Amino acid sequence: MLTASNLLITELMATNVSTLPSGDGEYEDWVEIHNAGEASAELSNHYLTDDLGDPTKWALPAVVLPAGGYLVVFASAPVDYEGIPIVDKQDGGGYYHTNFKLSSGGEELALVYEDPTTLAVTLVHQFAPEFPEQFPDVSYGLASDGEPRYFDAPTPGGPNGAGLMGVVGDTRFSVDRGFYDAPFEVEISSDTPLASIYYTTDGSAPGPMNGTLYSGALTIDQTTVLRAVATKIDYLATNVDTQTYLFMHDVLRQDGTAAYEAGFPGREGYEAELYGLDSEVVGQFDEDGVPIGGDNYGGQYAALLEEGLLSIPSISIVADIDDLFGDSGIYDNPSGRGPGWERPASVEWITADGYQEFQENAGLRIQGGYFRRSEKRSFRLLFKSEYGAAELQYPLFDDATDSYNTLVLRAGGNDGYSWGSARYTEQFTRDEFGRSLQNAAGRPSAHGDFAHLYINGVYWGLYNPTERPDAAFAAEYFGGEPENWDSMHADEVSEGDHLAWVAMRDKTEAAGSSLQAYLELQGLGPDGEPSGVAPLLNVESYIDYIAINVWGGNADWPFKNWWAGRDRIDATTTGFEFFNWDFENTMGNDRYRSPLDAVTLNQPFTSAGQPHQNLQANPEYRIAFADHVHKFFFNDGLLTPDKLIERYQQLADKVELAVVGESARWGDIIHSTPLTQGDWLAERDWILNEYLPNRGGYVMNEFKAYGLYPDAVAPVFSQHGGPIAPGFELSVSAPTGQVWYTLDGSDPRQIGGEINPNAILHQGGLIAVAPGTTVRARVLDNGEWSALNEAEFTSAEMGDPAALRVVELQYHPADFEGIPDDEDLEYLEILNIGAAPVSLDGVQIAGFASEAYSLDDGLTLGAGERIVVARNTAAFESVYGAGINLAPTGFGDRNLSNGGETVTLLGPTGQLLHTFSYSDDAPWPTTPDGDGPSLEIVDPLGDASDPSNWRASIYPFGSPGDAGLPIAGDYDASGVVDTDDYQAWVAAFGDAVAAPGFGADGNHNGVVDAADFTVWRDRLGDTTTLYGVAAIAPVVSLAAANSSPMDAASQAVDTRARQAVFALLSDSSFSEAAYEAPPQTPAPATASDAGLLLLYDAAPPAVREVAELLRGSVQDKGEEEAAPELVRTVGDDRFGV
Repeated sequence: MLTASNLLITELMATNVSTLPSGDGEYEDWVEIHNAGEASAELSNHYLTDDLGDPTKWALPAVVLPAGGYLVVFASAPVDYEGIPIVDKQDGGGYYHTNFKLSSGGEELALVYEDPTTLAVTLVHQFAPEFPEQFPDVSYGLASDGEPRYFDAPTPGGPNGAGLMGVVGDTRFSVDRGFYDAPFEVEISSDTPLASIYYTTDGSAPGPMNGTLYSGALTIDQTTVLRAVATKIDYLATNVDTQTYLFMHDVLRQDGTAAYEAGFPGREGYEAELYGLDSEVVGQFDEDGVPIGGDNYGGQYAALLEEGLLSIPSISIVADIDDLFGDSGIYDNPSGRGPGWERPASVEWITADGYQEFQENAGLRIQGGYFRRSEKRSFRLLFKSEYGAAELQYPLFDDATDSYNTLVLRAGGNDGYSWGSARYTEQFTRDEFGRSLQNAAGRPSAHGDFAHLYINGVYWGLYNPTERPDAAFAAEYFGGEPENWDSMHADEVSEGDHLAWVAMRDKTEAAGSSLQAYLELQGLGPDGEPSGVAPLLNVESYIDYIAINVWGGNADWPFKNWWAGRDRIDATTTGFEFFNWDFENTMGNDRYRSPLDAVTLNQPFTSAGQPHQNLQANPEYRIAFADHVHKFFFNDGLLTPDKLIERYQQLADKVELAVVGESARWGDIIHSTPLTQGDWLAERDWILNEYLPNRGGYVMNEFKAYGLYPDAVAPVFSQHGGPIAPGFELSVSAPTGQVWYTLDGSDPRQIGGEINPNAILHQGGLIAVAPGTTVRARVLDNGEWSALNEAEFTSAEMGDPAALRVVELQYHPADFEGIPDDEDLEYLEILNIGAAPVSLDGVQIAGFASEAYSLDDGLTLGAGERIVVARNTAAFESVYGAGINLAPTGFGDRNLSNGGETVTLLGPTGQLLHTFSYSDDAPWPTTPDGDGPSLEIVDPLGDASDPSNWRASIYPFGSPGDAGLPIAGDYDASGVVDTDDYQAWVAAFGDAVAAPGFGADGNHNGVVDAADFTVWRDRLGDTTTLYGVAAIAPVVSLAAANSSPMDAASQAVDTRARQAVFALLSDSSFSEAAYEAPPQTPAPATASDAGLLLLYDAAPPAVREVAELLRGSVQDKGEEEAAPELVRTVGDDRFGV
């Protein structure tokens, strides 16, 4: 009979890049179990788990493992086509698959046995308390001597060797990446004794066979790409770290010679165009980067070049030159696509002020279609575990996620210098503008920004880093898992398959002449409500997509240049969603193709336009289209001139100076006379002064001509929504026809065109409108309905919902006695940071679930107030009580991800109020992931995407309905008032705090002073308790306080600490008995005396002398009168202070 000690987990791999494929041909996590006994073993009633809170998570197959045998199982958590978990999967190769995956960051992994009779669970083997961080294609397990080690030569299904003795400590650089103007020395180090460090400066990856062995500090006096790795025999080497040091005087003088010295290949006749800055545009610069003339523009652009290069962030890509150029280089083989044409590279984000920078290793590919052949090419970055982090974690774009598995670096294409036909109309902004319009319409689209790009230190031009709207993007913003999304790119399947695409296209063809098919297309029944049938197309968002592209006069669409995606899960899908992409042949770019009066609807609408082509004959589609057009083009809508001008001006301001560098680098790539910032400015002004103010009129005529906007004129409101006072009366007018309106939120027009029985015929006069009412009105004129005009009216006293913030998450509650499902204790907390109450009507919490959660109507959140939204309100109140402001309706079967996800707060019109992505991995606080504390924001006004702006709650189960601040005197927020808080007070003494009550400001006067010691003294020994559960904290005792006098002495040596000592000893409540007691006297009279005596004993003699004088002064004169003397004496040099 097998004993428990004979079954072992002997090897695992959590980042399987190319070591062992499953029977499905996929490289997934795997675990190896070994029978170390001399008899065969029956594996029934044995389980693998990555969570000892769920010890029987996955049952091992009921197979017999022979003596000395091995069983390899894949930890893949398989799901079927619709995302439903596959139970007990065995693939074609005979491998079994667990229902969980392994974390490359390390986690629990255990083998347990459950007695089939008593159900008692016995731990058989475990990596205690968890296995450590894992690395690509490196396994971890028990070495031949039984010790846990890494293996750089994994042996799944066989015995392990001696393994590696450890992992070399990561390399550290004494100077970080950035812009520099003077030479400096940089040191490279590793914490591992006797480690060898190798470095390169040519972009190649260093190692024992490549690069230079580091022997001392390096002098950096020019633009340098420094890469380093630390190695040691029988140890796992570090990854390659990269630091790019940019010297602006080198960039300004960049020419072919500099590029050749950096290792770039020479190309006869093209040196200036490929590598150099055009002297015709910016002239020459001396060694200090000062312009010395030689250009054709009187120094105009030379004077702006450096400022322009520093005006936006920079991206540094560093890679082996041979991976970029040459026979196998991706830049010299631009038609190469897919993983076979992906090369390893480092990517850094560098800012002029050094704030919020990053470096990650990633895969690099050439990106794009037609413009792959241009000299300036687009790139795609792919973040994979085989290179480093599986995702880039960084708040790269505003109002977007901060987690990316891929990014596109757009070079400009049709809107840049690479397209000859765009001459004088280049802006580099049009695609970003088109995507921002879609985002502003409340429809997720790829976010982006602008940055300068350097390749191995050589300036490469102005780029537009952006998200790629693939399956992972769709899952991030709509919910679900990427593998459950079909993703289409210009009629080609990017991920998933085309079955739903074909079904959608066929259904739209039927829907052109069938109301039933039109409703079924959207998953609706005859009454317009969800029917339970999965929608194939989100018609509402599709109309917005079409309207924006028609407004832009997009000449390179819809037959190409688009993305679309659909969630395959019937219960959560919204149908196909379309995403703007390559919005470049728009807005006057190449006046011939996209003039001010461009007509877009006159071409055959194929590909992304096929649904519109099919649906435009349906009257319901046409009236819906008209409604969206009206919302965009009237009442300060998205496509009204003022809104467009404001949006474009903000975007153009980012590029205005940056384009000088782009002009100097690529302005002459097509034309012999270089294109300059002056040309760019002229086109910007044409867009602002001609296109944006006037384009709407042409487009409205186009929509009318194609039956997409009726002749019937929509009604006009005297006030188009917004705050109103009680007793407000609304005036509604229309030139002709009958005005029908509703106040209950319904459409005056029913599906099919009949008048809604709840609609009211406006017969003149004013309409009484109460706050919280949505007025919806149409004109019915000679049988034709106008577009819908609707507006929401709010209380005049109500504040802007933009003041709402999500400030606390209990995303993975700890087990709680009496609560069977710990997920029932999940909650979110919303805070109103504004000065006025905010109506919560229509406010939604999205992102954390496929279906957004809507707060109950009628709720108002006062200034500074909090409301808690719980998953299960009954369970919540059973633990936290009934005294918390709790939303009446919980979020039910939705739940917050234990691993982290995006949480978004949406306003009543779908506008984005607040969004961030949290994680359970460092640098985010990790104890909220199942250990009890919640995740609380530190500064609600700060960056919610910054992990350092979040903390684990002090209270053991969170602080719903409360700020969760430490108790008075708990200056280090540990949950207990102890001697560590005194140290925090000493360190901060005299400082002004960020806000009253912050840090060691116990009396909330904004300054850390002697009064804050009194707060600490009076609360010494207090612990935080909430709901009857005490915080885990050490017991504070006088003996403990007296056990470390040297700590206080070392603090007192510091000038600021001495000032704190003086303030302490001037406290009039300091007892005479404690003052006169000799050093180390046990058991002083009070806790206060203990702290003061400790300070006094530890203070240097000179400080004691001053303290005694000061104390006498305070007792004789009183605190107020003695205060100035105290200050003077503290600063007196005679006392060595």
